[in-house]
Amino acid sequence: MPNIGFPELVIILVVVLLLFGPKRLPDFARSMGQAIREFRRASQEVIDDIQRESLDDRRSPRNRSGDDEARSYAEQAESEGAKPGPTTTRQL
Repeated sequence: MPNIGFPELVIILVVVLLLFGPKRLPDFARSMGQAIREFRRASQEVIDDIQRESLDDRRSPRNRSGDDEARSYAEQAESEGAKPGPTTTRQL
């Protein structure tokens, strides 16, 4: 996010004052504050939904059954005498 210094802020305020005039400036500032507040609330809701879905995916029985299935395949392979093959590591 770009940093806005004092000179840039003064220029923005002068432009807003010229565009909207001193009588409508408080209404404009109020509506901008409400818009920013609504944007922050909406973005926080999206973040919360993503985190909630992530937690639901970790807790779901679907994932546990996949782990159980993988474990049963490994146990079956061991019981049939299959030995794990060599593993390779990547050298950096």
